[in-house]
Amino acid sequence: FFFSLANGYVSQFLDEMYSNRPYEQNFQDVNGRSFLMKLLSMKYFVGLEKYLPDGYEKVNEVIIPYDEDEKKKIENVQGEEESLGEEIKNEELLEEAQENQEGHVIGIYEDEDALPLAYTYDSYIPRETYEEMNVMERQQAVLQGVVLEDSSLPVCEPEDESVEVSYTITPLENCELFENRIKAKEDNATCLLTFEGVPNSELYIAFDNLRYLEVNRRHKYTDEEWAALPWKERRTYRIRDESVANQADIYFEADLDGETTRKSIFLITNRNNFYNGRHNFMNMVGYSEEPVTSVLVTFSEKGSYKYDDLSVYFQPTDKLDSYASERMEDTAENLSIENNEISCQISLDEPKALVFAVPYGDGWTATVDGEEAELLNANTMFMALELSPGEHDIQLHYTTPYIKLGLVLTVFGLLLLAGCVVFEKKRRVK
Repeated sequence: FFFSLANGYVSQFLDEMYSNRPYEQNFQDVNGRSFLMKLLSMKYFVGLEKYLPDGYEKVNEVIIPYDEDEKKKIENVQGEEESLGEEIKNEELLEEAQENQEGHVIGIYEDEDALPLAYTYDSYIPRETYEEMNVMERQQAVLQGVVLEDSSLPVCEPEDESVEVSYTITPLENCELFENRIKAKEDNATCLLTFEGVPNSELYIAFDNLRYLEVNRRHKYTDEEWAALPWKERRTYRIRDESVANQADIYFEADLDGETTRKSIFLITNRNNFYNGRHNFMNMVGYSEEPVTSVLVTFSEKGSYKYDDLSVYFQPTDKLDSYASERMEDTAENLSIENNEISCQISLDEPKALVFAVPYGDGWTATVDGEEAELLNANTMFMALELSPGEHDIQLHYTTPYIKLGLVLTVFGLLLLAGCVVFEKKRRVK
């Protein structure tokens, strides 16, 4: 399920790609994953250089002055006990201050080969085939062939360049290991993942069906057993469990080409108001030219972290530009976005699917050369048109679903209200 005010196709896409955040209504990036950034036509990256994805070059920088609270932390006058997340932020703040006393140096980076808003494919991946892939295969496949339910285009057989490596988990501070479960006996428990690294690659840590089980009584019962408990007993347990955390972070710290980077997965439980049932998560720790051989993992909250599978992947990026070049062999011209419409022209030498990096929705309609055309759901999240060879004029139009019906009902309601007012006045006069 998903937040009803957000786009359900976006939610499904983030779930399929193991987003490291559980929210679909507010995701600010894709964790620096270069394949997804390319797919989503992300031309710019703004942030610290050590978190820079592969393929981006610096074009500018800005200095954001430290605020008063940050200045106090830099001067080490704030001695309050802080959460792990705050400690990590403060460590990074002090590292920045050593390099620049004026403020945060935020770089602006550009991908000169970023995909445009509309790009093309000459082959497709059947939806059924795509769903059988693991998450690493998926993020590579969507740049090689468009994912459609069915198509007249040739079937794509995507390459998989990712490397899954075996690993060892070593418990460190306040950490205990079980089969498919890591127990944090206290907040900020740590363990160490070690493995054989791969050069010139992005490092990924993936969890299948990851659940954070807080230290509470509810998790001792199945849903059926919980429902069978007396109401008063369930109420007592809920009250006792109110003080237990309903969210947690898992932090991943690694040395990438001499820079220490820290990234995280954010988890929420079914007691959190924003819980949406998502349990597959993956964190892109970072890109490194030198092989990375270990990651320090920290669990912000005590409790159990259960999973069906934990995988470590390396993703070489040397073929990323060639995949992008194929998508830009035929590009849309005169593309414009005005009000609720997107328009463009394109000339093709062979049948292709034109994909728009715009979320698919029920309110969109399309015309090709003045005639109504079927708008397809592509790559789970986007829209596509299948086009024949030749020159085409394309128009996409968006209308909020049920807006006309809503307007009619609103007018009807106002007329009914006016009629009631008139009737009541006449009744009082009599």
